[in-house]
Amino acid sequence: MLLRYVTGMIGREHADDVLQDTFLQIYRKLGLLAEPLAFRAWAYRIATRLALARLKRDRIWREQIRAEELLRNLPAPTQPDQALTVLHQLEELAAHVSPKSRAVLLMHYREEISLEEIAVILDIPLGTAKSRLAYGLSSLRSLIHSEE
Repeated sequence: MLLRYVTGMIGREHADDVLQDTFLQIYRKLGLLAEPLAFRAWAYRIATRLALARLKRDRIWREQIRAEELLRNLPAPTQPDQALTVLHQLEELAAHVSPKSRAVLLMHYREEISLEEIAVILDIPLGTAKSRLAYGLSSLRSLIHSEE
């Protein structure tokens, strides 16, 4: 699961390196994990932080246009199957979304993690997780419409 997630975050070329670093960090800090039931969230948090650090260090992702106005005026999805349509194209389109929104999109739609758990994994408020998801979906919609 972590390999699939990390690959979606940074691409196949660098995924093995980030995954290896993730497992090394998990191994080194396993004794610090107080609650064994939180292992999954803890592992995703480590993988996310290392993937974002790799993206920032290597500048793999291109600059994204920040449209804060989109978040304020974002309409609610009108069709329940819109998320499924996005899911099928998620692999190829995820590279065009900012890394933080990409993390939420991949965890929510591909890994089927709830927004509440994503907020815990990323150590962000629930509202921030929701806005990153909304921004990511808006970016994907814009990209899909521009390709049509």
